[in-house]
Amino acid sequence: MGFLDGIFGRKTDCYQCEKIVKERNTLFRRGLRFCSSECVGLFLHENPPKTAVGGTPAHYTQQVIVEINSALGELAQLVRATGGSFSAANHHGAVGNIVGGAAALTDFNQAMSCVGQFNDYVRTALPYVHALGRVNDAETLETIDLDPILMMSRSVASHGGLQQGNIRRLTEETYQKVSAIVHAVATGS
Repeated sequence: MGFLDGIFGRKTDCYQCEKIVKERNTLFRRGLRFCSSECVGLFLHENPPKTAVGGTPAHYTQQVIVEINSALGELAQLVRATGGSFSAANHHGAVGNIVGGAAALTDFNQAMSCVGQFNDYVRTALPYVHALGRVNDAETLETIDLDPILMMSRSVASHGGLQQGNIRRLTEETYQKVSAIVHAVATGS
């Protein structure tokens, strides 16, 4: 799967049929991009979700809580990484650009690390979520796409506070969704 930066936005190919589409028009599922709900459905049919076996519901619940709480920790780190020293990138002048650029790059690298860790924790939790029969929660987790946050954090040096506000809003919305899942699993609701 490749990405093409076009004049009118990023383009990518559908994981299922390899059709090239604008990234903003894709559907995101399990870390992959698709051009249509039909391609998502075909992929899900051919690749059913992994389900944990051999444990008890209490064990599965505990595993979901541990993994998703760890994922939430990464989202909190992401908020700090994208809302912290990015403002240094807004300095003008030769010294400010050098220092600001370095700070922005450090923050972007931290953001990439947080997104990777978040995705790893979610992937680890998903078989347990499926084993608990929480199909809607699993679908919510499978469709969380943090790529827009990374793309905005790449351009924060040129857009400053506007992008920081969007990054924070998207990250906090994701945090709320994931927190609700942990709460529902923990309380059995």
